[in-house]
Amino acid sequence: MVGRGRLDKAHSRPKYKGVGPGMSFSKTLVKKDPNIGLVLCAMGATSISQWAKGTPLYNTILARAEAAVKAGGGTIRALLWYQGEGYGDLRYAVLYKTRLKNLFNNVRSDLGLSVTVNGNVNEGTELVRKAQVDTIVELQQVGCVDAKGLEISLDNLHLTTAAQVKLGAMMADAFLRISTNHSLPAQLT
Repeated sequence: MVGRGRLDKAHSRPKYKGVGPGMSFSKTLVKKDPNIGLVLCAMGATSISQWAKGTPLYNTILARAEAAVKAGGGTIRALLWYQGEGYGDLRYAVLYKTRLKNLFNNVRSDLGLSVTVNGNVNEGTELVRKAQVDTIVELQQVGCVDAKGLEISLDNLHLTTAAQVKLGAMMADAFLRISTNHSLPAQLT
């Protein structure tokens, strides 16, 4: 696995520095399969509506996935999703479930995916946490890991680096369970 810098200026926002669960997800999986790659599309401080089909961020997912497949000859196997900590405002939280289901269904359809792994947010509104759990129950081949109880950073919203590393390993374990046992029901682990 080879790491490279940012792919475009749109995803280079110094104000929102941090680490997500992606690298520890891939490091956990590479122990099982050294030919795994990770297509990074993360963007901090965004709302779920900014990831809707047809938006610049959604189009970036598709473009990067296509470029990765062309460059490496592999296949895209899953979508990892960890977002929603900032939905303390109920006006936005009530729409989260519909938007999350649409996002998962659209990305899965456009990329031919069967597996999605969602990291259930640690903090924020319980309505968003419930929307995430309801979504994994309603959709097939969606795993969910619970970030509740993982260490929160000094901003009282986001996970610490150590917690993100742990979350990534938990997401990898969920992915392995789902992808090796297609009959496994979605569950919060």
